[in-house]
Amino acid sequence: MALILIPVVLLTIFSAFLFIWNGLIVWRRESHSLGNLLTLVIGILLIMMPVLFNLLNHYLPNNKIVTFIENVSYSCQNYLVFWVLAFLASYFLTKIVKPKYNKEYAIVLGSGLINGDTVSPLLGSRILIAAKFKAKQLAKSKKKNDSYHVWWPRFR
Repeated sequence: MALILIPVVLLTIFSAFLFIWNGLIVWRRESHSLGNLLTLVIGILLIMMPVLFNLLNHYLPNNKIVTFIENVSYSCQNYLVFWVLAFLASYFLTKIVKPKYNKEYAIVLGSGLINGDTVSPLLGSRILIAAKFKAKQLAKSKKKNDSYHVWWPRFR
């Protein structure tokens, strides 16, 4: 049992600090919105949940409502930890497997504009990565610039 419990606890603590770290970075670099606070709140909750439920179980022993809420909370926590593992696996796969330089299109996922007209740092970094990929591809393939398609969505 300890062989399973120790890695799960360590991974949960690691995930909590990753969420907090990400939340602080997003808060510093992006707009201060409720959506950008989400990972920070999740990280704090992952750390505070065991403390809160220990206190509740100490002062309200054998309370079925507290036990139910605790079980639901830990199920949500395990779900979050699973997605952290999935993210880390995809991150390391993208570092190991390099794309081929034969692409005709690059899709840059948006992240919203600040005040409706300013590119956010997150979106700017995504655009720069796509531009660097295009430059590498053009250098390796020696194609002309007109062979690379750029599509911009139309905004109303």
